[in-house]
Amino acid sequence: MPLPLLAIGPHIFDIFPLNLQKIEEETTASWPTVNRFGAGPARQFTGPGDATLKIEGLCFNEEFGGYEDYLALKATQKAGIPVDVIGWGSGAGYGLVLGLMVILKVGASHEFIGPDGIGRKITFSVELASFGGGFSGGLF
Repeated sequence: MPLPLLAIGPHIFDIFPLNLQKIEEETTASWPTVNRFGAGPARQFTGPGDATLKIEGLCFNEEFGGYEDYLALKATQKAGIPVDVIGWGSGAGYGLVLGLMVILKVGASHEFIGPDGIGRKITFSVELASFGGGFSGGLF
């Protein structure tokens, strides 16, 4: 059994049914401008800024399932509860705790619509942000 690729709270992303295709991470730092007497302004580091994680994935619901997992992810977002995010990097066999995060956005695109109105091919995206602290970047 292969190791999961990523866990967002109780939601596990593996090869099937919800497969990750792309992961984007971004961290920011706060460097406000400080005016100085007799000299040009300078910047002062005041701490880390926001950290976000964006994932894109794919599922083929008719062949492997996954749409119910997608709906469960949306339910977690709607509940408004921060979740622990854990990644598995470089096939090392251990989890990399990214910290407590909130689910900002969840979206999907359905293609080849089946008789039940659900796409046979579903591409989805999830955007997360740090709840407070944690997630230093460097996922993989």
